Amino acid sequence: MKVITPIIVFLFLFPFWLFAQNPNPSATLDAEIQSEMSLRHFPGVSTIIVKNGEIVWVESYGYADVAN
Repeated sequence: MKVITPIIVFLFLFPFWLFAQNPNPSATLDAEIQSEMSLRHFPGVSTIIVKNGEIVWVESYGYADVAN
């Protein structure tokens, strides 16, 4: 019982929510996509994430007209 009590206390007090997945990946994806666009010199990119047959995220980056 001496070993189990500290383990139980640890499990209740340790903030496991810090390791949860980010429900809104927008900021992370924005940075990654813009970085890749700069690296590969893409003028524009459209992205979409589909989960279980439904669109969960859509975003477009860059220029519609490269000349302007």
